[in-house]
Amino acid sequence: MRPPVVRRCTGSPPAGCAPEAAAPGRGAPGEPGAAGPPVAGRCTGRPGPDGGAPGGAQRRAGAAGDPPTAHDPDARGPATRDPAPAPVPAAAPVPSAAAAADARGLLPEQGAPAPVLPDRSAATAWLAAEWAGLIATAASAADHGDPRHAGRLSAILFRYLDTCGHYKEAEVLHTHGARTPDPDDRAWALTNLGLTYWRLGRCPDTLDALGRALEQYRVVGDRIGECRSLGCIGEVHQFLGHRAETGEHFTAALATARAVADAHGSSAAGPARTGRRAVLYEPLGRYEKVYEQPEQIIALGLELLACIRRTGDRVGEGRLLGSLGSVHRQSGGHQEALAHLRQALALARETGNYTGETDVLIELGQTAQAMAEESAPTRALRYHRQAAALAADLGDRYQQARAQDGIAHCHAVLGDLNAARTHWHRALGLFTDLGTPESEAVTRRLEALGTA
Repeated sequence: MRPPVVRRCTGSPPAGCAPEAAAPGRGAPGEPGAAGPPVAGRCTGRPGPDGGAPGGAQRRAGAAGDPPTAHDPDARGPATRDPAPAPVPAAAPVPSAAAAADARGLLPEQGAPAPVLPDRSAATAWLAAEWAGLIATAASAADHGDPRHAGRLSAILFRYLDTCGHYKEAEVLHTHGARTPDPDDRAWALTNLGLTYWRLGRCPDTLDALGRALEQYRVVGDRIGECRSLGCIGEVHQFLGHRAETGEHFTAALATARAVADAHGSSAAGPARTGRRAVLYEPLGRYEKVYEQPEQIIALGLELLACIRRTGDRVGEGRLLGSLGSVHRQSGGHQEALAHLRQALALARETGNYTGETDVLIELGQTAQAMAEESAPTRALRYHRQAAALAADLGDRYQQARAQDGIAHCHAVLGDLNAARTHWHRALGLFTDLGTPESEAVTRRLEALGTA
């Protein structure tokens, strides 16, 4: 993904603010409703589409009254520093879109200096006020025959829109972006469109968009993008129960990962490029899966892990360790799951990958829930509370909903049905606002408690 540009009608954050700093995932959740702008200070910690570190804002380790203890191996460590901003290239504005935006008062006067954004909070407040106008401007340009800016903005705003749950607006932007003549931007816009469809539970549309992205990555010779698309497509087929297609795409993803590792593992530019774009696909990890052949999945994952470690991609390494932990958990290997997940949690915190940290905390909570130990529900509750607190700081409503669902499960097991009901209602409200299919399962759980 190219770095952002401070230009009229480009949809980029102001100077000195990388897209991940102004924007935040997979998923998104605690500010106002999905159609409104996020609250300043929220939606700040998600990594970009490359999975890179979002920066070092302080995050809460757990909910009030439930802080991690000094002996807690999963206690939150010190925050990491923000990465240095990338160099800024030039880009041309679109006059027609600029005129339309100026008429609505969305843009400063010609020649006006870019706003000064000294820190993440200021950048977040700026984006909270401007994101809708940025999308409207890019859409106007696309409607007038120039979708280039929508293509650029698709990559820049993907994580912000995904994190804040603006899925419908994201669909509009990425659809326009997929029409850009720039082949690299088009590939990323199609990827973002596919992941947005996944959020909305539209699996056929997800496969279509990711398949078109895969074709585009192959046209431009982007092997890393190709590998990521193959893995994402494999994940969707796995969820749908398509065993042959799953094996085909995962095997192709592994072969591509090997080639990338061989080509870049010994070069200075290789690890940096791989770290930005990721050798491995981003785990979509949204639905529970039933692994018919977990040993094969684990063996493939371990080989991919070796490839990733050769490239120096610490974010990708942590993400894959989390995936391996998930497979072990769902296959009944709880101790193996804990070992992988604790490594993944340490890497997420080391790299400042707050989205990954939230995912792993929820996965740790689910692993503890599945263990037949007297203390397991209490440990699971602690993990889910930490995830809920971090998701609230990130403004990630989708992860908040998942964490609230986990908290409710724990309270139900512990016999506190009123608390379980309260947290399931919170989860239901978030899932319903986001328009995601998990709301149906939560409704069934509430009905089982005797209330709707």
